[in-house]
Amino acid sequence: MSILKTKIQLFEFLWFCFFGIMFIRLISNAFFSIYTLVIMGYLVISFVLFFLKNYRLKFGIYVLFMNSIFTLLREISPLINMDKKDSYLALIDAFILGDIKNLSLFLENFSNIYLTELLSIAYLLFMVQLAFYFVFYLCADEKISKAFYNGILSFYAIGFLGYIFVPAIGPYFYYASEFKNSLSGFFFRDFLDKAYPTFSNFSDVFPSLHCGISLFILLFLQYFNKKHFYFWLIPCILLWFSTIYLRYHYLIDCVVGFVLAYFFYQLAKRTFNANFKIQR
Repeated sequence: MSILKTKIQLFEFLWFCFFGIMFIRLISNAFFSIYTLVIMGYLVISFVLFFLKNYRLKFGIYVLFMNSIFTLLREISPLINMDKKDSYLALIDAFILGDIKNLSLFLENFSNIYLTELLSIAYLLFMVQLAFYFVFYLCADEKISKAFYNGILSFYAIGFLGYIFVPAIGPYFYYASEFKNSLSGFFFRDFLDKAYPTFSNFSDVFPSLHCGISLFILLFLQYFNKKHFYFWLIPCILLWFSTIYLRYHYLIDCVVGFVLAYFFYQLAKRTFNANFKIQR
């Protein structure tokens, strides 16, 4: 029987596997760490949530899981990954781009304070978009709500697996000695420059969830809410460009994020169609 037709949704299964993998890796590398017990707690709770029937409450709990685990990865990632993988991602980019080597380095030639400020705003707007649609689709029609959350929460589970298997910091760190100047702007650039080190877990590069999740939301809106789609189209395009321009992501991070976005968008549509057929 398809997992979409059972009480256990795919995102629940993927998060349970994610916590299980983290627990096993912590047992292997940091048995006596307090974080081993913390992740064991998440693993137990995720199993108990299999039996929770209130789907809106369940979605809300997993959103809290997602945010808390993102923060915890700052401490957990060094325990299970001694080295960052930036060199491998940089090599893949160099293979794809040839003489250009890295797009962030290349785009430095075209940087200016006004473009930097605009793209800093676009980058920060992702958090506004994400928070809005978490609430918007939590309150939406049941079939649409389940489709959105099954897709986006499954996406996050796979994305976080990328963070623990391919932890990296980004071009701004790896190519720090090769950039000629720092990026300057105005209020939003200054805010982002100060906030980014605080809110990053220093493993959140591969895949690019800024690119992937924003595309997933855009594709979902294109199917379910055309007015919202047109409102977010330009900001999303600017956001994707900003991840490279602001030196936060390698090209391969964005490409993989886009591929995953399309896959989980198709999953979301399939979830909607499955629930529609069941209830009709």
